[in-house]
Amino acid sequence: MNSEISSIVKENVRYSNDWWSVTTKFTSFFSYTERFHTTTAMNLLEKMNLEGSFLDVGFGSGLLIKKLMRRKLTVVGLDISLSNIKCFRKNLRKNQPVYTLPIDPFHSELALKGDSVDGIVCSHVLEHVPDDSVLIKEMHRVLRPGGIAVILVPINEEDIDVPTHVRKYTKEKIVQKLSPYFEILESGSNDILSHYVSFFGVRKTFISTIIKRSLIFIFSFLPSKLAVAIDRFLIDNLRIKKRTSQVYILARKISRDSCNTDRSGV
Repeated sequence: MNSEISSIVKENVRYSNDWWSVTTKFTSFFSYTERFHTTTAMNLLEKMNLEGSFLDVGFGSGLLIKKLMRRKLTVVGLDISLSNIKCFRKNLRKNQPVYTLPIDPFHSELALKGDSVDGIVCSHVLEHVPDDSVLIKEMHRVLRPGGIAVILVPINEEDIDVPTHVRKYTKEKIVQKLSPYFEILESGSNDILSHYVSFFGVRKTFISTIIKRSLIFIFSFLPSKLAVAIDRFLIDNLRIKKRTSQVYILARKISRDSCNTDRSGV
């Protein structure tokens, strides 16, 4: 691992350990973006048969875990931050079927047995890890045959220099990386609103600051389903797909014997 990637990983650890203080300081923005990402993931999961056990890789504040728990699922949450794990567990009631484990930020191996979970959500994590191929293989390993994976990664970051991101994705690139291990059931892009909040955030002018703060304030009060509906309307009617901020993928684990088959034509 080169020194640049190593420094980014260390920055990710610092950032994750400060998650709770960061979300307090920038509540509006993080509330909106996390709710949007979580709603996108849940919309995909609900198209499938939700039962059994699910793994949330990089669970952050635990919003997705809470939504999965309401559906009577057993949930395992992994995170690089011991502080996140500790803070989240403080808010759990006794005997809730939730298990939280640390993950090594430098190696991405998952501390789970093979074929042990029915579903995985990996939301805005792959861009942070030193080697995304390792984590993709690990997700394939721990999923049961036919298990479901929901993957979200950012795109269109040319205008934004994110110090905690190791790499930048396109839709084609992430599909190509996943295809040897997963059958792509659905893929697309969304989240125009968050993209423009981020875009204005890197323009250090008085006007851009006013615009950014106004957008954050407005978006933070939008119900998740309304935000998704507005986002869908903008994509369908304004033809601005290239400015969306994330790719979402719903995939199914393929057998080990099929892992050498090219399935990237989705």
